[in-house]
Amino acid sequence: MEKVSREEVLNVVRQKGPCLPRAIVKALGKSDTFMVGAVLSELIQNNQMKVTNTKIGTSPNYYMPGQEPKLVNLSEHLNQKDKRAYDLLSQKKVLRDSQLEPIVRVSLRAIKDFSKPLEINVNKKKEIFWKWYLLSNGKHHPRTKKYQSAHFNQ
Repeated sequence: MEKVSREEVLNVVRQKGPCLPRAIVKALGKSDTFMVGAVLSELIQNNQMKVTNTKIGTSPNYYMPGQEPKLVNLSEHLNQKDKRAYDLLSQKKVLRDSQLEPIVRVSLRAIKDFSKPLEINVNKKKEIFWKWYLLSNGKHHPRTKKYQSAHFNQ
């Protein structure tokens, strides 16, 4: 069994991330995908690595905290319906769930890497909004400023 160090995996992902496990294995010149997978799991547990919900084929991508802006490259792997929701959210930055078509609502729930739910009290009733994943938690889009309190669910 080939030894795979955490630092080697971190260096590859730091340079190439987000990336597929097979790309990490190839970059390391290793053949033991099991060991690389074990190291990735350990890095995720230690919050040194993150894993995407968006998959290429059946595999997620791995990336380091701070590489979130690079996730946009994964949008080309979304299906047509999810890509439509992605494009709408990336353009508008905040969307009100109750005003969206049902298919867009479903897609926003599916593209967790790019859409973050935001609960806002509107007239003493909680409503769901969707924010673009790169929109900081401290800044609310002008469309939501008129609502009283906001709580981000992450």
